[in-house]
Amino acid sequence: MSNKNSSRVFLCLAVTLALSVQAGCRRNATQPAPENGNIKIGVLVDLAHAGDGQSIKNAIEFSQDEINQAGGVNGRQLEILIVDYKGAADNGAAEAANLISQKNVQAIIWQSPTASSVAATSPAQAPRIPLITISPRDPKVTEQSDSVFNITPLDSSQGQQMGAYAANNLKARTAAILIEDGSAYSVGLAQSFADEFSKRGGQVSSRQTYKPTDQSFSQLIASISEANPDVVYVPGRDAAVATIAVESKQKGVKAVLLGADGWNDPKVLSVGGRALDGAYITSGYSADDPSPEARAFSAAYKRRFGGAPDQAAALAYDATKILADALKRSGSDRAKLRDALQQTAKFSGLTGVITFEAGRNASRPAIIFKLQDGKVYPVYKEE
Repeated sequence: MSNKNSSRVFLCLAVTLALSVQAGCRRNATQPAPENGNIKIGVLVDLAHAGDGQSIKNAIEFSQDEINQAGGVNGRQLEILIVDYKGAADNGAAEAANLISQKNVQAIIWQSPTASSVAATSPAQAPRIPLITISPRDPKVTEQSDSVFNITPLDSSQGQQMGAYAANNLKARTAAILIEDGSAYSVGLAQSFADEFSKRGGQVSSRQTYKPTDQSFSQLIASISEANPDVVYVPGRDAAVATIAVESKQKGVKAVLLGADGWNDPKVLSVGGRALDGAYITSGYSADDPSPEARAFSAAYKRRFGGAPDQAAALAYDATKILADALKRSGSDRAKLRDALQQTAKFSGLTGVITFEAGRNASRPAIIFKLQDGKVYPVYKEE
């Protein structure tokens, strides 16, 4: 073969090889990664800002290890793919779509999606990949798709539970309500409490709004003291509710303070101190719960992560265990998983006995906690 012909052959081989590599790169960029036998679960958390993200990540990893050490699900290991979506709705939607279409996840646990971010993932959700939400800020998030499940207690449910407890167990007949300005969470809780309390013969004698940025609430508290209610319901969160409790104590308000799960926060307990003693809240979990299950989880979590688990951690732990249970019942069949989740009923979790209702929100019997000496103790569990 002449040098000229030999050069032409080598050139053709080089071009063919280059085109093959280029085509292979294009395929790798558009096709999902090859399977390795594990069951892949996506997790979207916000680790870029202060909040529940780290607790949720910790608890899911903890639950994953428990499940895998016990043999996995149907003989396969759980593989958790954690993505920090930085709390941005658009970024969350894009990451969810990527987890579904490129990573072949069976389901996604999503910290705090909005209705719009979930709706944006609908094309990728064509295979009906379940999304389990924790701490959603948007109560309409489950309405966007029949594959979205919410494990967090609804605000309306918490308000009803506290309204019933105040009337039936505390024998309260009058109530004042303090609502956090601009908070859909606080407004929703306040309305459901008022409706249930009134239905049971109670009277809401005062309903006022406060700004969470205010440094003092003395005028508000003076007005409450004048109305002399049996209970004061403050469905807020962060340090403002603790300051209200402290100033109420200083002003000699005798009413029993009531709150929601926003009070179950180390910052609130620290600022409020002894002024919170005797207050009651609705919540799903407390590290101070003396039940064997809660004590075991709390102790193991503390050993591994150096701090007590909060409610977000308990909810994330339950979400992972419920998902594993549904995977087992569905035979790890991606097409059947959504229906298996919908059929979840009376699942015994850290945050109560959980059932997914028709609207795919988790219902659980009411748990009322009492605050005492900086701790949160369960005092009432609905049968």
